Order: sequence, then C-alpha cells, then structure tokens
Amino acid sequence: MRNRFKRRRFQTYIYLVLVLFIFSMGIGYAALSETLTIEGTTDIDEASWNVHFQNVQITDGSVTATTAPTITDNTNVSFGVNLENPGDFYDFTVDVINEGTFDAKLNAITILPALTDTEANFFTYTVTYENGDAIAVDDVLAAGDTKTIHVRFEYLVQSDTTLYPTEDQSFNFSVSMNYIQYRRGTD
Repeated sequence: MRNRFKRRRFQTYIYLVLVLFIFSMGIGYAALSETLTIEGTTDIDEASWNVHFQNVQITDGSVTATTAPTITDNTNVSFGVNLENPGDFYDFTVDVINEGTFDAKLNAITILPALTDTEANFFTYTVTYENGDAIAVDDVLAAGDTKTIHVRFEYLVQSDTTLYPTEDQSFNFSVSMNYIQYRRGTD
C-alpha cells in the first residue's frame, strides 16, 4: 500500500508538471502570436559623392604658362611654366567644391615633382587656402561647401646674381588632393 501511495503521489506530481507545462506553452504561444503593427512614413534622400576642382583663375602678372592649368581626375590640377627671370611667378586659384551630400575630409595632398635641393635655392612654390592658411590632412570640407586653393610658383630674387642658373627653367607640376568621406565622431 505504501508503494501504491508513493506511486500515486509521483503520478500526481507528473500530471501537475505536465499540466503546468502545457499551460505555459499556451500562454507563450499566445504572447508570441500577437500581431505587432508599426505604421509611419520616412523619406530617404539620395546620397551622392561629388568633390572636385573647378574654376581656375590665373592671377594678373603671372608669366604665360607653357601648359595652362588643367583639371583631371576631379581633384588634380597640372600645369607647366617657364620662369626666365628672378621675380617671375605663376599664380592661380582653383575652387575645391563639395557638391555631394557627405562631408569630405582631406586624406592626402600631393605636389609633384618635388624641387631638388639646387632648384629650391632659386624657386619656391606654395599651395594654401586663398586666405593664406595652410592646407592640412584631415581638413573637412562640408557638404555643399567650397574652398578656394591658391597655388604660387616663383623664381626667387637673390642678392648674389652669380648664383642664378644660366638657362631658363621649365617646370611641369601637379597638385592633387585626395578626399574621403568624413564621419563625425571618428576623429
């Protein structure tokens, strides 16, 4: 009788656990099968990338270029110049424009070719913003913004004229600016 009582108690316990399990499954199913409705509208604007050079303006007083400034690959401008006399210069501005929807960050600026040590004694070039501020990697060009770049190549005036080269000097240069997408908060 005692075994019977234990067995019955065990069966009751199993039935109770089974009923609770089935009851829990029913509640879980009901909770998961409920329909969730989300309503609303959103507009997603078209995104675009468009950073480029435009609008080359030669400064008055510049010598005549052997090759006028030419924009290639959107943010590369190349030019050729022949400087004959100390004080000669070639000077121009070019706009770098961000017509895209993303802010842009300057990743690299390259000026080629570099002057040799000997050439650097007589010639100099600068590439700055129009207001004279230095251009630096990580400078940001906001979407819709324009910055004007100033390029100047000059034959330096020396006090000792015997040091000047005896032949005219011809140069072909390029200025290239590589922009990448700027993500706020990552710098």
